[in-house]
Amino acid sequence: MSKLNVHIAVPNENWIAKHLVVWIGQISANKEYAEKWDLKFNFRTDRPIDNNRNKIVKEFLEDDGDFLFFIDSDNPPYKDPMPLIDL
Repeated sequence: MSKLNVHIAVPNENWIAKHLVVWIGQISANKEYAEKWDLKFNFRTDRPIDNNRNKIVKEFLEDDGDFLFFIDSDNPPYKDPMPLIDL
């Protein structure tokens, strides 16, 4: 069985909150997640932000992604959203 292709996108304006950087590091280092999913991170900085999001969605669709998470650059998730993939 192949891994699900999971994109985690953080559209930003050349700044990402340090708490989010820590969260991204934790997700990247999680061996359980690495076994289950092919994680791809996207940190586009295009402006305006709606154009940035559109480009991220286009890349996701061209890559035949299975799941796309948008995370705000200034606000990391309160709880880990990754288990939602298994629902």
